[in-house]
Amino acid sequence: MYDPDLFSNPVTTQARCRVTVQGGTLRVITPYNPQFVALVKSLPPNARRFDADNKAWLVDTQYAQSVRSWILSVYGEDTGDIVTSTQQPLTETRILDVWYLGRTKPAGDECVANGMNAKNEWVFIFPEHVLREWFEGLSAPSGAPTLYGVLGIQRGASADEIRSAYRRMARQWHPDICREPGAHEMFIKLQEAYEILNDPKKRAKYDAGLALEASLGKQADTETSYGYRSPLRCGYVLAEGHERLGRFYVTKILDWRDIETEYGTLTVSWPAGADKPVWNWV
Repeated sequence: MYDPDLFSNPVTTQARCRVTVQGGTLRVITPYNPQFVALVKSLPPNARRFDADNKAWLVDTQYAQSVRSWILSVYGEDTGDIVTSTQQPLTETRILDVWYLGRTKPAGDECVANGMNAKNEWVFIFPEHVLREWFEGLSAPSGAPTLYGVLGIQRGASADEIRSAYRRMARQWHPDICREPGAHEMFIKLQEAYEILNDPKKRAKYDAGLALEASLGKQADTETSYGYRSPLRCGYVLAEGHERLGRFYVTKILDWRDIETEYGTLTVSWPAGADKPVWNWV
């Protein structure tokens, strides 16, 4: 960048703004300016994130030209062409230490749930369709959770798997331990699901109802204001995915185990009005 001196001679000055591409993400470092911050925040939430440790904005590469024009407008600097890769992000398999998983919320053209690690960092992203596929294979034709989904099992689960799943979920959602809003109602749903699926005759009748609903082509439920809530909100999750804006974006769940130590099994809830989750070992 060049600025004129007192005699109108061009003098090279130190650029204040820097944009690099790392792991398919723009890393944008600039001096603080409320106008620039507002412009970045005008992007969809799933397309930008502030890295407080490094004082940098992480931005989806599809907005490279917007970032360049904003820096030129606000700071008077041209960062030049930002070369981005058209290659798909590298898929990795990781074990995620999920200590809290929230409800899904709209994020661009999909709904996702954010996950927190043991350091209280929101570093995991679980798309709703990935969660539904793991916990129930497929949702009911109406889009509502099935009884299998309530217990977090596949439709072909054995009687032993149904009983084991009920004990696991009851431990996570028991109202004496869980302070999550709606925990009491969820516990009742667990009991109802177990009562039906643990009885061969009732289960057969329920499965027939799902099949009939599918054959009639019932439309999906459009009520999504409260988001999808995963039956499990913590655990060690073996997952496939890739880095996106400094977080791990899950594309497939391979396994989900409880977090267990000498203190017991981890359970978690986020009470209404609280500013962070509450963890218990049971």
